[in-house]
Amino acid sequence: MSSKPKILVIIPNLDYGGAQISFSKLCNDLDDFFCVIPCVYTLPDTEIPYAFKVSPIVLSKDYNGLIGKFFKFLSLIVRLRKLKKVHQVVASISFMESANYLNVLSSRGENTIISHRGSYLHDQFLRSRHAKIRLNYLMPLLFSRASNNVCVSTALAEEVTVNYRVNPNKVSIIQNYYDLDSLVKKSEEHIPEKYQFLKDKNYLVAVGRLHSQKGYSALIELYSVIKEDINTSLVIVGSGDLLEDLIKECIDLNLRPCVIEDTPPDADFDVYFLGYVKNSLPIVSHAKMFLLTSFWEGFPNVLIEAMAAKTLVLASDCPTGPSEILISHDLSGNSVESNTYGILLPTLENKADFVLWRDAILKYHSDSTEKQEIIKKAFSSLDRFSRINSIDKWRDIINGK
Repeated sequence: MSSKPKILVIIPNLDYGGAQISFSKLCNDLDDFFCVIPCVYTLPDTEIPYAFKVSPIVLSKDYNGLIGKFFKFLSLIVRLRKLKKVHQVVASISFMESANYLNVLSSRGENTIISHRGSYLHDQFLRSRHAKIRLNYLMPLLFSRASNNVCVSTALAEEVTVNYRVNPNKVSIIQNYYDLDSLVKKSEEHIPEKYQFLKDKNYLVAVGRLHSQKGYSALIELYSVIKEDINTSLVIVGSGDLLEDLIKECIDLNLRPCVIEDTPPDADFDVYFLGYVKNSLPIVSHAKMFLLTSFWEGFPNVLIEAMAAKTLVLASDCPTGPSEILISHDLSGNSVESNTYGILLPTLENKADFVLWRDAILKYHSDSTEKQEIIKKAFSSLDRFSRINSIDKWRDIINGK
C-alpha cells in the first residue's frame, strides 16, 4: 500500500476541453508525489480522450429533470464525503464551477482547493436572475470557505478577490503548464490523411469547441470580409452544438462551407469544419496564422499550442488569459512591450473592431520578416509555462504552505 498522502481531484466530466486537459495532466503529474484519486461525475459514452495513471472513480449516474438534478447534487455531496473519509485525504482539488461547490460542501476538514479556470463575471450565460444569485451570493459564500482558490491568470485572481470578496491570502495564481518538447513533436507529425488536402492551401485556423464563447459567428463574418482581399480559406477545428447554425451563417454570407467527415472534399470550399481532431497541431503549424476570437476565456491552451507550432497568433483581448500570454511583463507584473509574442486585438463586437482585425490579417498574411520575428520571440517565451515551476506551486498549496 502506498505511503504517499492521498488527495482527491474532482471534475464534472471528461469532455474535450481545456479544463479537462489540465485535470488529466495534473492528476498524472501529482501522482509522483501523492496518491491521486481522480473523480468524475459521469464518463463519456465514447472513449475517454485522456490517459490516466489511475482510472477515475465515477461518482454518480445521470438524473433527469430539475428534481433529479437536485438529488444528483445531494448524492454527490454524500459520495464525496464518504470518499474523503474512507481514504483519509489530506487535500481535495476541484475543477469547474459545480465541482468547486461540491468540494467545499463535502469538506471534512481537509485542505480544500478549488481551481478557477475561466471568468464567471464575463460569462455571457451568467446573465439570468438565477445566475446573478450565484454570482452575488453563492460564489462569495462558498469560495471564501475553501482553503485556497487557485486561479489560472492574474486577472482571474483579481476577479475572485474583488467580485467574490475572497481573502487575498486564500487566492493563488498557477498558470497552465506544458511539455514544450511534446508540443513541438506533435506539431511536426504528418497531417492526418483525410486533411492532407490542406497542405496545398492557404488557410487561417481556429481551434476550439463550437460554442458561442469562442466567437465563431463573428469570425465567419470577419472572414467573409477579408476573403475579398486575399486568397485564403478558413479552417475551424472542434465539435459542438453550433455546427448547423454556423453552416447556415456561411450560406447566408455566400460562403461555401464544408464539413469534413470520412473523406477529403472533392472541390474547393471557403470554410472547412473539421470536427474534433485528436492532434490538431500539424494543421495549426501549416496555417498562415492562428485566430482566437473568444469573448471570454480562462487561460487558453490553444494559444500556447499555436505558439509552440510556430504559427503567428492573433487573439482577442478578452478576459482572461490572452494578454498575459501575449504581452511581456517585468518582475513587478507591469507590461513592458505590447504584442511581443502575438497580435492582441479587441473582441469582435462592433464595426471598428472588424476593421482592426481585417487590417492585421492582411498585414501578416504574407511571410514578412516582422512576422517571423514575432513567431521566433513567441516560441522562445514558452519556458515561462514549464511543468516544474507549476507542479512545485501545486505541491506547496496541497501541503498547506
